[in-house]
Amino acid sequence: MITALALATSGSLPPTEAMAACPPQLLTGHPGQHPDLTAAVRAALADALAVVPDPVRAQSPMVLAVGSPCTAVASWYALRCQDTRRRLRPSESVKLEVAERIRGAASDGWHGPCFLLASPGVDAGQAVRAGAALRRRHPAVLVGEVLLPGGADDPDGVHTGALVVMAASVAPLGEPDGPAIDLATVPTDLPAAEPTGSLLLALAARLTMVGPR
Repeated sequence: MITALALATSGSLPPTEAMAACPPQLLTGHPGQHPDLTAAVRAALADALAVVPDPVRAQSPMVLAVGSPCTAVASWYALRCQDTRRRLRPSESVKLEVAERIRGAASDGWHGPCFLLASPGVDAGQAVRAGAALRRRHPAVLVGEVLLPGGADDPDGVHTGALVVMAASVAPLGEPDGPAIDLATVPTDLPAAEPTGSLLLALAARLTMVGPR
């Protein structure tokens, strides 16, 4: 069951619009603006992990749809390569490794496997499908989506900003106290949606279909 949603933004992108689309019954933590993409992922991950029970928290797997930042950083790097006025630096090629940037966001004490769906065009629906499959073998799974609306102009999410949506799917110990969504029932044919992200809209729609508990 998805029992909590965590949100975080970076740069000049305020979390207010995403919060308006988020079911308030599921919102956890304190959504806020952070310096860059890595910091926003760290904040959303920490908030989502807070609802996962201690015995399984450290090893809970995470699935992230990161097609948006991967496309952005690849486009940014291609533009750098075409700029004959300046020389490429080693740090600029390292920036292509989105996995390394996400790895730096890991919260203290969390050592779970991380699956990044990074191909261009990857949407949140694929993350939902992967998360539902993992939930058959794990008591808790984190499913998320990272959006970088600034594209190649802001590959670090420092200026235009980034949005991170993280859902915690935890096996219920009896009846949930509040609203919850079965991850396996979330639609996976999700159209791209900015600035709020398709994962957030799909979960909000599913909660509306399920109705209050």
